[in-house]
Amino acid sequence: MALRRNLDKADSALANGNRQKAAKIYEEIAGQAEQTLGVLEQADKAREMLDKTYQRLGAMEPLKNAFAKSYAEAVTAFDQGQQQLGEGLYAESIDSLSMAGAVLDDLEARSVQQVQTLLEQAARAVDAYDIGAARSAYRSVLEISPAQPDALAGLALVDSLQGIASEVRALDALEEAGRLEEA
Repeated sequence: MALRRNLDKADSALANGNRQKAAKIYEEIAGQAEQTLGVLEQADKAREMLDKTYQRLGAMEPLKNAFAKSYAEAVTAFDQGQQQLGEGLYAESIDSLSMAGAVLDDLEARSVQQVQTLLEQAARAVDAYDIGAARSAYRSVLEISPAQPDALAGLALVDSLQGIASEVRALDALEEAGRLEEA
């Protein structure tokens, strides 16, 4: 509305032959329009970041139990960004949502590392026929990443080894003792 009023003033000044006044008002209108567009671009960016961050939080919810502090930090930054967006503090909202994204990036990297470590522990436990430790490690992986294929396959393997683990240990012991015939 303010831009429209100023445009009417500029048009009137131009119609009255006052070109310098009209030019000055047109420049002010252009500056105000640029400023308004800048704010709108920030608002759009903040809304887009809010949506993406919300989706990432939902996708990473399984990590909430394993990495409670980091996940809570991301949620807090997200909530702050959402509140700032509602208050029209677009630049601040972008900063808060960027921080939430950085925390989620770190959380994702740590979860990948944690999953890899747990899978390695589970594999060593399977090799040692420590069924309980292997099952525990695979279940821990599935808490972090519910559809992790190696953990699902490993858990199935552990379940199948459950009944024969003691027999396999006895065979390994006989083999190590050099009693291959008996094994």
